[in-house]
Amino acid sequence: MLHWNALSPFRNGTAMAAFFDFYQDGILDCVLVTYNGKQYQTAAFRNSLDYDANFVKVMVLTGLTNKNNAMIMGRVGKKRRAYGTNLPGPSISYKTTTQEGNIRHGVSAQLPQSAHFSLNLPYTIFGLGRTPNFVDQLTVGLSNHSRTWTQIIPNSQMVVIPWPPDKPFRWKAQLFVTPSKLILMSVAALTTVCGLITVIIGVLYWKERQEDKKERLSESHRFHFRCYVIKVVFNIIY
Repeated sequence: MLHWNALSPFRNGTAMAAFFDFYQDGILDCVLVTYNGKQYQTAAFRNSLDYDANFVKVMVLTGLTNKNNAMIMGRVGKKRRAYGTNLPGPSISYKTTTQEGNIRHGVSAQLPQSAHFSLNLPYTIFGLGRTPNFVDQLTVGLSNHSRTWTQIIPNSQMVVIPWPPDKPFRWKAQLFVTPSKLILMSVAALTTVCGLITVIIGVLYWKERQEDKKERLSESHRFHFRCYVIKVVFNIIY
């Protein structure tokens, strides 16, 4: 169903627009700049449609560090190294297998344009559709050098630090997984199954303890009866 009036509050005064993923969920939202004849205003539109699709997001950094301030403060007072800003121009490609068994390729460049009101995404995002398979290969190319990573988890963000540029074997990559509905549903299903198994084990353990208790009582009565019989026989003999 199409909602033609979804952007009606912005009317026709929109002067410029750009995409951006505000919630880091793989769904691109929209940043709008409107002009009412007197001044410019910035507004944001959240894309609330549920596509039920997978994605992979890749961001390539420059890898440069500032000697005067090479470390920055992180959470809980820990220090983390800064790896520069977004790098214009690197090529990023991926290869994956669809549910039908077909090979799918995709290639894109990060920040290919830097002028004429260019508001490109600071990263590259690939839509994988409803294919929950791992990304078989993801290749990052820079200055006639490239490196390939395999088995990338879908619905994740990959940050690549290509430093030094002429030594691809030393390039680093950090993977950040975005919790999706599939992951939450899998966790809920796994928790339910574990809880059910725990209840079954508890019931069986309780029944076994009851059976052991009855068996011990039976053995105790049998032992006392034997002692009584031996005592009676002993008294009769002597």
